[in-house]
Amino acid sequence: MDFSSSDCYRFKTFIENMNDAIVVENESGELVLANQAFCDLFNITASPDDIVGIDCAYSAQQSKHLFKDPERFIERKNEILRNKEPVGHEVLEMVGDKFLERDFIPIFEKGSYVGLVWVFKDLTAHYQMQSQLVMLTETIREQSLTDSLTGVGNRRYLDSELPRYSDYAKRHNTPLCIAIVDIDFFKSVNDEYGHEIGDQALVHVANYLKTSIRSSDLIGRMGGEEFMIVMPETSLEDAKKRILDLHASYRPPANLNKRMTFSVGMSCVSGDEDYKVTLSRADQALYEAKREGRNRVVVSEA
Repeated sequence: MDFSSSDCYRFKTFIENMNDAIVVENESGELVLANQAFCDLFNITASPDDIVGIDCAYSAQQSKHLFKDPERFIERKNEILRNKEPVGHEVLEMVGDKFLERDFIPIFEKGSYVGLVWVFKDLTAHYQMQSQLVMLTETIREQSLTDSLTGVGNRRYLDSELPRYSDYAKRHNTPLCIAIVDIDFFKSVNDEYGHEIGDQALVHVANYLKTSIRSSDLIGRMGGEEFMIVMPETSLEDAKKRILDLHASYRPPANLNKRMTFSVGMSCVSGDEDYKVTLSRADQALYEAKREGRNRVVVSEA
């Protein structure tokens, strides 16, 4: 390829002023043209003019350490050269969390292969922005499913997760138990100590419940002073024992000079019934616990 003609000169000037890294090889694999963006991207200290004539295969070997998978970089490059087919928008991962997009353009004159053009676009900023967007989206999603006061899941979280837990129990024919926890006489805490202390009491109960359950269990705040605990793969007998132990071991926060207790209503999914039926039974069991004097656990069997 001769860059002495006016057309080729304009092509050379155009390449030199592009932001993308560009290198042109002849049919023998010698570098005949590169721009400053190419030198910058591949940490080449020499000027584009100074690297004209070098063996591109050797240059690739010298640069392979810049890539996350050096041997794959060389292997794929050689594969592209053998096929001599255009390649577009191929993403390469470099060390240091950098990403490139690679294009390969073979050049033919009168049916004969005379060289090629490599184009490299730095996508690092794009991928960083994409990663930040994913993180931001996940943060927003988590916030939308988290109770801002207690840090446990909110009602939306419970509504989204309960069907999943129920489907798993039906598919695998395993038991699923649901407990509803309600702080007794909570209104009197707010009335006597103020809402700030009341909020601290809610956080205290939430933390106690969260640290008392298994990692496989589900916990969320239904609203007000009500919480829900979902226990997968747990029989009614085992769930009852766990909830009774949890209930008996609770102690109110030290800054509350007042006895604080909670009541629990519990039930387990029976057969293929809708979890909403189980939830309704647990709610009814909670009502019974309140009616019988509070500070107790009532279990509703199907």
